[in-house]
Amino acid sequence: MTFSATLHEVSTAFDELLIPRECVEGYGVDANAVALMSVDSVDADADDNTAQSIWNCEGIGGWQGKDELVAGLREVCTTTIPWALHYMTQPSIEVAPDGQTAQGEYYLWELGKFAPDDGGGTEDTWIGGWYETSFVKAAGGNWQFGHMELRLKLNSPAHLDDWKTPIPPYSD
Repeated sequence: MTFSATLHEVSTAFDELLIPRECVEGYGVDANAVALMSVDSVDADADDNTAQSIWNCEGIGGWQGKDELVAGLREVCTTTIPWALHYMTQPSIEVAPDGQTAQGEYYLWELGKFAPDDGGGTEDTWIGGWYETSFVKAAGGNWQFGHMELRLKLNSPAHLDDWKTPIPPYSD
């Protein structure tokens, strides 16, 4: 086997994989802080791609565009899940040959405080699943989320002896 890539080619390829991964890592931190943000403070340098950005999770909500995304996630982060500790793990990201788009999958493991629909206090909850995400490189070279789909597979009160996994294919 012959390794014919130059150091610059290897470095560039490595950077292309790291940059979308930094999007994923930043999202976990920013998701907890989004309730404190205004729409204008979110990625002020974002280009027109943000108008097409989509976030969706069955049972939680779905939004498109910067204004809807911020408002929707703010509502979730202050009302539905007022506190959460996100762990995005094992990212697998593939950058397209043109270097302008990428696809990624990564797991979510989360401890959160869910507010019940009846308006009572919060309940400690285990949340698990995975994200399927597309990334788009903006005109300035920054990576942005294109479409983020969260597929929940575990959403269960943490105090139960047997965690409930009512989300297919793991129904009790």
